[in-house]
Amino acid sequence: MKASTKTAVKALEILLENPEGLMEAAKAAVGHGEQAKGLLEKYIQLSSMPEWEYATKEKTLFLRPGEITEFFEQSKAYKNHPLYGKALGRFTSKLVQESYRKGENGFVLDAGGISGLKNLCHKVEGSKDKKLKIEVRGNPGEGFCSCAQYSVITLETPDYSCGIYTTGCDFRVQSKSHAEKIVKELRSGFKCGNGSTRHWCNIHNGSINRVYMIGKDKDELFWSEDCWQFKREMEEFNEREARRRGPDYMEPD
Repeated sequence: MKASTKTAVKALEILLENPEGLMEAAKAAVGHGEQAKGLLEKYIQLSSMPEWEYATKEKTLFLRPGEITEFFEQSKAYKNHPLYGKALGRFTSKLVQESYRKGENGFVLDAGGISGLKNLCHKVEGSKDKKLKIEVRGNPGEGFCSCAQYSVITLETPDYSCGIYTTGCDFRVQSKSHAEKIVKELRSGFKCGNGSTRHWCNIHNGSINRVYMIGKDKDELFWSEDCWQFKREMEEFNEREARRRGPDYMEPD
């Protein structure tokens, strides 16, 4: 295992100790003698580790795509830990984004054998000119690539939350049923207070989400937000909102 991958694994180990929770528990245990002392000592031990800032602060760790793949595989040693899925999703997202910022691309993550994975690649951002490329084998888990921007996302296994609140992303999938699941998420948006649905997208500035079926020779476009049906639904929604709000409506600050 390379030194940079070892650093990432150590940072994950710190996250699995729930450092923020440790400090809160130590404060709550003040006056309980040995219990508070033990919790505080554990917190001090963790915060003195060189990987602490990668795990809990804004300091970023640069790994190349192959190293991130290796880290993701090595992390499976902790897959039975109750905080594993949440910690792995958040930390891997950070690693992928930093690697992309440093000029790297083409990330492959094997989620096979992992259950409870959450928010993997949440809020990752590519650019219009150079989309961030992510491939996940196995089930990517809950909230995968939610709020992602300008990414090419290749998936092997469907998940109910793929694609929600994305901007300018291309989804490459294996089957028609998988494509339909993603389209349903992209079109469902979120429920407004009056029971109507608000679509989270922008179809006027080139920020279009698309879903492709993976073919032998080339990807076949399955659905796109610039299709006439979707545009009509958006226009109808905007008209309803305009009537509901009235001419004097002002957006809240």
